[in-house]
Amino acid sequence: MPYGFEIGQAWVDREHSRFVWLIAYDGEDGFAAANTRSWNSPERERMPLQPEDYLVDSEVRDVEPA
Repeated sequence: MPYGFEIGQAWVDREHSRFVWLIAYDGEDGFAAANTRSWNSPERERMPLQPEDYLVDSEVRDVEPA
């Protein structure tokens, strides 16, 4: 995946109409900076569907293995 992200797993919560995915990033600048860079990238701009067309909400949580 571009910008150093790695998709770990994805889930569908049909009861709550949610799609959940685990994304990892291990760069020195941190997830927030890389996420901003990705959202503002020329590649994202060229997408035929823009995230605001289908993304209702977003929640970012920092987690670690148990």
